[in-house]
Amino acid sequence: MKVFELKNEGETLALAGKMAALFEKNDVIVLIGELGAGKTCFVRGAAAYFGCADQVSSPTFTLVNQYDGGGMTLYHFDLYRLRDEQELLESGADELFFAGGVSLVEWPQCAMALLRDAPVTQIELTYCPDGRRLTVQGPLEERIAW
Repeated sequence: MKVFELKNEGETLALAGKMAALFEKNDVIVLIGELGAGKTCFVRGAAAYFGCADQVSSPTFTLVNQYDGGGMTLYHFDLYRLRDEQELLESGADELFFAGGVSLVEWPQCAMALLRDAPVTQIELTYCPDGRRLTVQGPLEERIAW
């Protein structure tokens, strides 16, 4: 497990961009955290690395936004409004998880059964006294050498 202490939004954006340099095709990264913890901010920082941060918004009603840049496609999922795995399957959005891009998934609970055999990275953002704590577990963690 890798743990990072972040004092502000700028540090979250910068760390996400640094991690984005390590993304590989078909990575699935689930983002865990309360409302306002910085999940969409993390996606914005990752998208900035690929030159498409200005397009990032939370896809709460569309379920997924696609950002293309720098030779990589980012699929930004927000599954908050889905009740269960069946709704995800009916939407067809699950087909993008391994479509050759990187999937960044907010509120992934309804997708976890579908992803149980996949190499998924979990990034958890939590509040702490001086800002936020970001914890990384999974394949992406193993690529972080700093």
